[in-house]
Amino acid sequence: MKKRPALRCAWIIALCFFYTGSAYMSQFTRLTEFYDGPTVDAITSGWNYLCQAAGIGLFCLGLWKRPELFGQRRRIALLLAAGCAPMVISQLARTGWIVVLSGCL
Repeated sequence: MKKRPALRCAWIIALCFFYTGSAYMSQFTRLTEFYDGPTVDAITSGWNYLCQAAGIGLFCLGLWKRPELFGQRRRIALLLAAGCAPMVISQLARTGWIVVLSGCL
């Protein structure tokens, strides 16, 4: 049994945890420039997690209903890579609501 596919998946998951965790901390720090502590906490610990759960749920639903579309490796890689754009926007934005919106995306 080859272990390479499992190892590759583990690396992808580790990379996702690294960049999403980094994005979370960066967004948290950026939001402190625009909002008070309880509001930042509600956004980063509330809204962002709800949006993340909704995104996971939508992806699971798509994988269940259309596995031929959502189960392709390249498509999954593209979806993960597409998440980098909102992270960059959240770091470069100059208004609080754009940081919040891009964080939710």
